[in-house]
Amino acid sequence: MKSIYCVISLALLSSCLASCASMMESYREQMCNEEAGYQQGMNDARDDKPMNMEFAGSCDSADQNKILHAYRTGYDSGLSSVSRQKPASIININLGTTPGPEQRSYYCEVEAFASKFSAFGPTKLEATQNVQAQCTARYNEMHCSDVKCRHNR
Repeated sequence: MKSIYCVISLALLSSCLASCASMMESYREQMCNEEAGYQQGMNDARDDKPMNMEFAGSCDSADQNKILHAYRTGYDSGLSSVSRQKPASIININLGTTPGPEQRSYYCEVEAFASKFSAFGPTKLEATQNVQAQCTARYNEMHCSDVKCRHNR
């Protein structure tokens, strides 16, 4: 009876270890490359997280320097895009009026991944900037550049 429990315990232990090993391999495939390092760095900067110099710690030592360099580059890019997105100060005063037709002359939209963003503006440029600001608040600006606008009549 004890031997059956030992065999079952060993089988469960080996399957858990194999599962952990496959999870680690999957993580390395997804995260241990320069593109993932860059994207994670950009996301950390945009989320106001401190720079994570341990990001590539579980990657192969031969690749760690390249991945960390990509992470730092992404982090720096994320910081610069955040500073461009956040205006110094905004004061919004609502006098109980609704936007008139002159403030909604243009309608723009952009799609990033499965999310759609839309905005109005008195000029095509302002409508484009408004919709890009919404999109870049969630995604990298390279995913928010295909803006389509039309005159709102």
